[in-house]
Amino acid sequence: MKGAGWKLWLAIAMLYLLLYGVLVGDKWMTRAINTEQAQVTRFLGAPATDTAYERARRWYRHMFLDTGMVKNSFSLFIPTEAQKKASRGMETLGEHQFRWFDGRLRVFWSMVYQALVRVSVYLLWWPIALILLGAAFMDGMIRRRIKMVAFGEMYPERFGVSLLVMKLGLYVMLVLTFAPFTVPVWLAPGFLALAVLATGVLVANTHKHV
Repeated sequence: MKGAGWKLWLAIAMLYLLLYGVLVGDKWMTRAINTEQAQVTRFLGAPATDTAYERARRWYRHMFLDTGMVKNSFSLFIPTEAQKKASRGMETLGEHQFRWFDGRLRVFWSMVYQALVRVSVYLLWWPIALILLGAAFMDGMIRRRIKMVAFGEMYPERFGVSLLVMKLGLYVMLVLTFAPFTVPVWLAPGFLALAVLATGVLVANTHKHV
């Protein structure tokens, strides 16, 4: 599939998740966040989970709370009590719509926070990823060298499939990072396993003149 096609499908998936997210209730979103945290704790243990979540909270506070983005997003679209009282005769005008929009904003910022949490959890796997991907790269280079010396055959279809697997994995990871529902905790190690296998096959079947 061409690059433009991938970008289109990625944009459609992200738009779908955004619309889905802002239409669900904030209580449902809170339950999803708590469920995912419990799953991460069971899978990685409390110390690692606390490290990841504390880092995500620092990011969120630094990027969105300290800068006033969260506060301004509410004040921009939702009138304060003082503003309502100042609007004599129209205090209750649009009250239902404002409450609905308040809930949607809370869901949106919850999605942003949860995305930061997931990125922080992904980083827990980074040291292991470097070791495994480095080993897969070296293994692929050795197999490629053996083929070159023995005049072995490179398989471009294997190269193409491996590259496709890595691209698909990255797209899925990106989309699910912003998903407004509980994401399986094995997502990161599962993608890492695929990336390790794909890297070895990709390097081993890289064209000889590269």
